[in-house]
Amino acid sequence: MSQDNCILRELNLKDKNIHFTDNEAGEWNYFDYRGRGDKRHKCLIYTANLTYSVSRCSDCGFRDCVEHWGWTSTEMRLTGTSLWDVRLALRKQRFHCKNCGNTFTAASSDFKKNCQISRNTKVIVKQNLNEDMMTEKL
Repeated sequence: MSQDNCILRELNLKDKNIHFTDNEAGEWNYFDYRGRGDKRHKCLIYTANLTYSVSRCSDCGFRDCVEHWGWTSTEMRLTGTSLWDVRLALRKQRFHCKNCGNTFTAASSDFKKNCQISRNTKVIVKQNLNEDMMTEKL
């Protein structure tokens, strides 16, 4: 099993197009602080790239006219196995269609478009809210 698969399983992610990268010290994750003032807290951060090959433009549908067009970075909130606030510093591949000029970003089934909270995190929060409401009624 590759290192990517182990980390994907640990973070409860399913997309095989997420490839984890190590930093200058050769580490797959590191601790850093996020937030301001009283809300400043320590986070466990993983770094990864999201990329895959695209044969057709998502807008015009032409074949073999899509080229790599740089990267865009985002930081996603995850639920991890530890007690730390877990984040994924994700670099997403950008694509450009030579035919229609459309640009689009690599997408993952683990994250909703334009949202920085993973689907699994949302499910866990809803489950915890339901459990809290059930215990309050009793």
